[in-house]
Order: sequence, then C-alpha cells, then structure tokens
Amino acid sequence: MAPLTIRAEQMRALRAPFLQRLFDAAIEHAHRCHADVAASLHGDDLAAHVHSAIDSAAAYDLASQRDVLRFVSLTLVFGGSWNDAPGTRWMHDALMPHAGASRDASMRLHAFYGEALARLSRGEIPAGSGLA
Repeated sequence: MAPLTIRAEQMRALRAPFLQRLFDAAIEHAHRCHADVAASLHGDDLAAHVHSAIDSAAAYDLASQRDVLRFVSLTLVFGGSWNDAPGTRWMHDALMPHAGASRDASMRLHAFYGEALARLSRGEIPAGSGLA
C-alpha cells in the first residue's frame, strides 16, 4: 500500500478552520483580559495585531491555544514590536528555540512569562511600548 500524501493545498485547507478558531479565541481573550488595550486599537488594528501575534507565536514554536493566547497577552502588554526594541530584546532571545535547548516551547514561554511579569512589576521594562 502506498503511503498517504497530503499536498500543501490540502494542508492549508485543513489548517484554515483551526487558525480561524484560534484567531476568534485570541480576539475574545484580548477583549476579556486586555479590554483597555483592545479598545485603544482602532478599526482593524486589533485584528491585524492578533494575526501578527499568532504568526510570531509560530516562529517561537508555540502551538497550543493556551500558549498562543498567553503570547498574545504579552504582545498586548508589551506591544507588537517588543522583540526588536533594544530594551526588550532579551524577551525575544528568551523565547527562541535555542534558549534552553532542553526545554520545549511551552516551558520556555512559562519561564519567560514569569520573568517578564516580575520585571514589569519592578518597572524594569515598559508596558505598551510597541502598540499603535
């Protein structure tokens, strides 16, 4: 029996409903947990921010809905460009797959999330520096 082959266009078709559910959950999460930030984004800016955050989460190997929603929270708190800003570049480095090679993406995110919130509460990093 020949192995089953799924072509790229079939994978896109299978992936689309999952991504739509994830996007919808992220928008709801933004309104529920970050209402002030969500309200400050005008027009389609929140949708664009969430789409960008989901794409970025994938680049950090974050795959579960829980991890992606937590990542979306981070982008809403620290802004969409926190990973490029000089004062918060460490955040990007902490989430990269090479950071703590023995830890998977969820573990990296969990450790990073705690550290980011601790630094935020101590005033060591600015909130919202990259939001429109």
